[in-house]
Amino acid sequence: MQRDPDNLAPLEVVDPPAEVAPLVDSLNRLLGRLRASIEGERRFTADAAHELRTPIAAVRAHAEVARAAATDAERRIALDGIVAGCERAAHGVDQLLTLARLDPADAGERREACDLREVARRVLADVAPMALTKGIDVELVTGPAVPVAGNHALLAMLIRNIVDNAVRYSRRGGCVRVTTARDGPIARLVVTDEGPGVAPADRHALGQRFHRIAASGETGTGLGLSIVKRVAELHSATVRFEDGPAGRGLAVVVEFPAGAELAGQ
Repeated sequence: MQRDPDNLAPLEVVDPPAEVAPLVDSLNRLLGRLRASIEGERRFTADAAHELRTPIAAVRAHAEVARAAATDAERRIALDGIVAGCERAAHGVDQLLTLARLDPADAGERREACDLREVARRVLADVAPMALTKGIDVELVTGPAVPVAGNHALLAMLIRNIVDNAVRYSRRGGCVRVTTARDGPIARLVVTDEGPGVAPADRHALGQRFHRIAASGETGTGLGLSIVKRVAELHSATVRFEDGPAGRGLAVVVEFPAGAELAGQ
């Protein structure tokens, strides 16, 4: 049997002999992993080209303005634009690399005992200085430990991206609150903000790559909630979006299902 080298479709063998069937199954699993890996690389290349095109164009435009500036003030403004464009490009690269590392299915990711509340506390300690510069308080609501089985680094990444997003869209003087709790067998993380919120009809698009809230004035990569959803998937968790307190802002709810906790916890 001859196959095109680019053909990674599963082998179709009708009624293979008993001694051959395990080999066919193994080859098909291998072909599936190769196909997923190649598709992930192609998607990453397309995502990188899409996301970097805008900041690079902005940097070039500001550089041309700086070169033609007639005064030091004009030149300084253009140089500030270059720095901002470089920062945005660097942030986009970091987010893309994070998402690329999460893309390959790794159901065997080693899990260990984690306290969801403690992970959140550490993330908020890191985020607080940045939030304060924007006049926004970040608060971890008092509560007991919330044990789950997971990966500390990935859980911190999930919480950081949700909190970063909440801080980004909150009004000055507002507050971002993080709550961790147990509801029977369910471990729950809730992050609320006091921003403009997102209409229920538009929430289905949250978490799609490069999706940004229209007319928000923010310049993020649109990848933060994509990373959140991917990390949640790796932990068999679900993500949903609701109204914030008193119908103001947005609440991001992540729930870890029964069985996510380690035995003996």
